[in-house]
Amino acid sequence: MFSARRTFVGCAPAGLIIAGLGPRIVLAQSGVRAPRADKVMWGGMGFSVPNADIPKYFPMVSAAIAQSGGLGKLASAFSSELGKNYAGGISEDPARLIDANSDPSLLFTVSLDFEQMILVPNEGGASEFQLSFVYGLAQVLYLDLPRSGGSDGDLRVLYSFPFRVQSGETPRTGSAADRVSNFKKLLFELDNSLVNVFSRKVAGKKFREAKVPKRLKVMSVTITPEANAVINELGISQNLTAQFFGQAFTASLAEKGDLSVLPFAQNDVLNGSLASRFNKFPNISKIFGRLNDPEENNYAVDLTVHRVLRKSNGSNISNILYARGMSVFIKVTDVYKKSVVFDRKILLIENNELPKAMFDRLKDYDLRYMVQIAIKMFDLFTDAVMTESAEKMKALGVDPPLESKDIKTLKDLFLTCRY
Repeated sequence: MFSARRTFVGCAPAGLIIAGLGPRIVLAQSGVRAPRADKVMWGGMGFSVPNADIPKYFPMVSAAIAQSGGLGKLASAFSSELGKNYAGGISEDPARLIDANSDPSLLFTVSLDFEQMILVPNEGGASEFQLSFVYGLAQVLYLDLPRSGGSDGDLRVLYSFPFRVQSGETPRTGSAADRVSNFKKLLFELDNSLVNVFSRKVAGKKFREAKVPKRLKVMSVTITPEANAVINELGISQNLTAQFFGQAFTASLAEKGDLSVLPFAQNDVLNGSLASRFNKFPNISKIFGRLNDPEENNYAVDLTVHRVLRKSNGSNISNILYARGMSVFIKVTDVYKKSVVFDRKILLIENNELPKAMFDRLKDYDLRYMVQIAIKMFDLFTDAVMTESAEKMKALGVDPPLESKDIKTLKDLFLTCRY
C-alpha cells in the first residue's frame, strides 16, 4: 500500500500543473493468477496548454475541476481506476523511484486536450440545452534513461489513446454555475464521464515493454476556401476549426477502432514538464524531443474539409427544414513505404427542422448540428473500416467507390496500431 501523497504544482517553466499519485493499492488478488502486464509508474496529469492559458482554452473544465477540489482530485480519480483495474499494478512518482541504474520503465500520463460547449434553446421552453464535450489523452511511455558513458537512452510511445466524452443536458436555471455543474458531472459522475470511459477503455489493458504498436497520427487538416467561406457565413469559424476536425477524427479512430493513435496536437507542455523532472540525466530534452519527430510515425493521415453545406429544404406553418452536411477527403499514407494506402472522399448530409420561433438562434443550431455531423461521420467511417462493410462505406458516399479488398487493406493497417 502506498502511504505517500505527491502533488506537483508549477514544476514546468510554462507553469503547468501536474498532479501526482495519491494513496493507492497496487492490484494483487490473492489466489488469482493475473494476466501478464508490466507495472506502470504514474507520470502525472495536466492540461495541453501552459497554466496561464488554461482559463482561456478550458474555462468550463477548469471551473468544474476547481469546484471539485482541484486537479489533484481528478488525477487521484484516474490513478485510482488504474489501481483497481490495471493488472500490472501502478507505482508512485517515477522521478523519485528511477535512478541511473534503473531498468527501463513505463510511465502513464493523462492530459486534458480540448473542451467545447454548445448552447441551443429548448424547443417550446425558455430554458437552454447544453451540449458539452471534453477531449482527453492517455499515454503510456517507455522510458530508458540516458547514462553518462553508457546508453543514449530511449523514449517511445507504447500506447496512445485520445478520447472524447460528451453530454447533453438542460441546466436547471441556465446560469453559469449550472453549466459548470454539467461539466463537473461529465468529468466525474456520468456513466460516460471522462474517468469512467478511461477506466473501461484504458485501465483494463495489459501493457508490455516488448510490445509497441505502429504509430498512427493525423498530420494535417486543411479547410478549402469553399468550405471556409460557408463556415464563416454561418458564423461558426471559431468552433469548426482545423483543431476541432483533427481532434474529432483522432478520437473516432481511437475509440471506434480501439486503436493506439498519436494526438493531433502533440502535448509539448506536458512532455516538457515531465522531462524537467529528469533534468539531472544527460540529454533528457533530446530524448523527449523524439515524441514529436514525424519520421518516427508509421502512418500519416491528412484530412481535407472539402465542402460544407447548409440550405433550406422547404417549410410549413411552424418549421423550416434545413439540410446540413459536409464532405471530407481522407488520405492515409504509409510513411516508410512512401505509398498512399487510402485516398477517398466521404460525406454526410442530414435534415433537421428549425421552429420559426427560433430563427434568431439559427447560428446556434448550425453549430450544434455541424459538430454532431462531423463526429458522426468520422465514427461511421471508422466503424465501416473495422467491420469491413462496403454498405456502410456506400452510405457515406465514398467516392470513388471501394471494393471489399480496399477496405480490408485499410483495416489491416489500422490493426497494426491496436494494443
